[in-house]
Amino acid sequence: MVKLLFSHVWQNREPTKYPGLEQKLTNIFRTNLTDINPEILLHPMSKWNLYDSFKNGKNAGGQIQYVWMFAWISIFILLLASINFINLSTARSLKRGKEIGILKSVGVNRRQLIAGFLVESILSVSCAFLIALIVSTLLLPWINTITNTALHVPFTRLQFYLYSFLGILSIGVLAGLYPALFLSSFNPILALKGKMNIGKRGFNARKGMVIVQFAISIFLMIATYLVIKQLHYTKDRPIGYKSSNLVNITSTSQLISKNFEILRKELIGQRLIQEASLTSNFVNKLTLTGGGFNWQGNETKEGSIMGIFTIDENFAKTVQWNFLKGRNFSKDFKTDSTGVIINEAAAKFMGLQT
Repeated sequence: MVKLLFSHVWQNREPTKYPGLEQKLTNIFRTNLTDINPEILLHPMSKWNLYDSFKNGKNAGGQIQYVWMFAWISIFILLLASINFINLSTARSLKRGKEIGILKSVGVNRRQLIAGFLVESILSVSCAFLIALIVSTLLLPWINTITNTALHVPFTRLQFYLYSFLGILSIGVLAGLYPALFLSSFNPILALKGKMNIGKRGFNARKGMVIVQFAISIFLMIATYLVIKQLHYTKDRPIGYKSSNLVNITSTSQLISKNFEILRKELIGQRLIQEASLTSNFVNKLTLTGGGFNWQGNETKEGSIMGIFTIDENFAKTVQWNFLKGRNFSKDFKTDSTGVIINEAAAKFMGLQT
């Protein structure tokens, strides 16, 4: 069965709003296409960018995976910053002990102390947010140039200010709650004397947070190393042909097509090039797809869809293909005009031994 994916034009509505529409479209195509057995699936335009990956006709995520990855990284970094703030706040408790003792001695209760410490924490987060916002705004043009994107800070959207406020409030409370509870628990008399008993519970809590902080840091360093290795592999992995010093020239001129062999020999004779080939497309851009391909052992009646492009006998030498089995096209064999060369992925898909 061939599954065809259609994106409907109603951007703000889901396909489920139109019960039976997919089946109706499927019936129309099956009536007019007798050589294949298509199944029509609708995909909303609002999900084109983030949910663009499909497997067997079902959505398998897509760019949304990178969004979630960066979201988790940001959460880990915020958690690190919060733990660091908690440890620094509790470490400064000895300096603030007398201040707390004086406040308690003049009648300030524990609830008021906790509220005061939380306000301090939220103000610290607010200052950090403003600094980060300024730095991000200044660096965005440079980042957009490097990544070829158009990222921007949505200053004109109300949701930006709402989410910013909720984020500052949440992080401020998260980072300041433990120091507030810890500092407000001091005995005022001992605090004024500078004799504060932190206790094993407070020590163990700080030790646990330090362990978590180091664990997250090590995890992020390992993840960064793996991403760098993966990028190097993606850049240098064997792709089946030699891309260095390879130039692709696109032309629709019939004159070049008819006289290509003369042009090729002249360029080689002048030692301007090593080899040249005439193809319908470049080696890594399969824009032409054909359906109905069948072979011995394929159980599907309608065949399979594969990416194809036409080449001449010089193409393999031009891109320096390595043949696992078989041979290149040759002018010595007239039957090669109807022959095909498949890659390793196609051979595995067809169940052929390579």
